[in-house]
Amino acid sequence: MFYSLLGFMKTRIVSNELNASHQLLGLSSGILFLLTLPPVNWFWLLPVCFVPLIIANHRYSILKAAFAGFLFGIVAYICIHLSLFSWGRDAVVYSVLILGVFFLLWPVLTQILVQFLPDSAKWAAFPIAYYCLNLIGDQLLSIPVSLSISYPVDLIDARGLFGTIGAIGVDLFICTINALVAAAVVERKRRYAAGLIPLLVVLALLHYVPLQTSKVENTPLKAITVDNAMSFSDVTQIGYSLDSRERIYSEMSALTKRAIAMEPDLILWPEGGNGSALRQVAYAKNDLQKLASFGNYRLIAGSKDYDKDGNSFNVAEYVVNGGLVAQAQKGKPVPLLESHLSVGSGSVFDVLNHKVGVGICFDSDFPMTIHQLVRQSADSIVLLSNDSSFGVSALTDMHLAYAGIRALESGRELLFVSNTGPSILLGANGRYKSGYKSTKEPMLQQHKIDAYHGMSLYVRYPYIVSLFLLLMLAFYIAVIQVWGARDDH
Repeated sequence: MFYSLLGFMKTRIVSNELNASHQLLGLSSGILFLLTLPPVNWFWLLPVCFVPLIIANHRYSILKAAFAGFLFGIVAYICIHLSLFSWGRDAVVYSVLILGVFFLLWPVLTQILVQFLPDSAKWAAFPIAYYCLNLIGDQLLSIPVSLSISYPVDLIDARGLFGTIGAIGVDLFICTINALVAAAVVERKRRYAAGLIPLLVVLALLHYVPLQTSKVENTPLKAITVDNAMSFSDVTQIGYSLDSRERIYSEMSALTKRAIAMEPDLILWPEGGNGSALRQVAYAKNDLQKLASFGNYRLIAGSKDYDKDGNSFNVAEYVVNGGLVAQAQKGKPVPLLESHLSVGSGSVFDVLNHKVGVGICFDSDFPMTIHQLVRQSADSIVLLSNDSSFGVSALTDMHLAYAGIRALESGRELLFVSNTGPSILLGANGRYKSGYKSTKEPMLQQHKIDAYHGMSLYVRYPYIVSLFLLLMLAFYIAVIQVWGARDDH
């Protein structure tokens, strides 16, 4: 099937038999990439999914190529748009516009770079443009761009790969492979197809790079997640309905009493949604203190907080026997939907003999946000989320895929806790270890989190590693073209 796709691109899209429009090329890339994403996971399409978009760059003006990129952004991430319907039509329109406009930058940057690069390196413009796009998304717009969430981590042990070059490195390999395939299709030169062989060999060998992290034996942390199966309507109510707020806290307290009786090391509540700060609501604060009468407990709970200037933060509060010990803040609010929230930072909590790094929801989509916790000596990662508005959808799968990549890069186990599920512990290999994906009934789930020490190469030197890899791949493509030009003469 892979070779059939290549044959179609070569004989139909590029030749005069079918004068493919820029719209068709953008839509084709969007559909192919969509099929690589969870839950379809046709990862074998990754080497060719961007080829139509690259061909649009090659064949059309910068405006038409930009429109192809706009269509790609809308189609490739359509599951995000669909999952936001419960937030209202405005949220869907914003999502379409943001992702469409963001991805039209990709072909624009590619065509601009081509003007400054020598002809021998013109096909390197696509991966270089992706690297720039990734930096813009991560640092400026809070829009994550990760192509490698389709990587088959359940089939291949990719700890060496992601621990060495990270998701951005794998993404650059994917872009470079697509660029070489597009070059082979457009210029019809075998040297580009042959150039894929050493590239794939290097990618395979990176899987065997020795791990820089190691498991600490006999130190599992016994954790229990509390899931009250809160629906999206519940989340929207607790922001202004006192009755709904009291009912939710009452359910959480009842479940937590049962959890305390099981004598875990740690109890976890999901992200607080639109709820008020636990310490600022009298009955919630009293309930947390009364829970100590059922036994000693340590609780990390999603909540809200306000500073002296009235700025609001989405937080995770570490409560021991009713008293506040520490707090972590959400570092990456969702664009537009959480524009009312201030930016904070995650934190590492000391839980018995374990250091637990805590992030919140969207934080998992950004490598540096999670890796900062590892640099602060976190043995494991806990991620509190509120996916109640998504239900069981492709967006939930994507969220878990991002979390799995963060586990691989950092060499840490990651516990993902959310309303209505998932409550899933991912191993340091990014794979399912315990828990469930969704629930319609309030429930408790037990997990045993292992501690890991050490830092992977990518966590230590993220920008140096990715920049070196980018330069190496650009040089590699240039060498192929220069050698091919000599052969032509």
